[in-house]
Amino acid sequence: MPTWLQPLTLVNPLRHYTDVLRAVLVRGAELQDVVPQLLTLAGFGVVLADHASLRFRKTWSKPS
Repeated sequence: MPTWLQPLTLVNPLRHYTDVLRAVLVRGAELQDVVPQLLTLAGFGVVLADHASLRFRKTWSKPS
């Protein structure tokens, strides 16, 4: 992968998920080793859930 494209992968949740899987399954990492990736994934989840709830409210708040 080109070096200029590598920083863009930080906004992809799949990258963080695979980092956690590799660390746990291959290296036998413990919880404290994967906390940064788990917090990043939790942040993605909060942002996406918030966005989804705002979109849902907008669709149902219109009178029919």
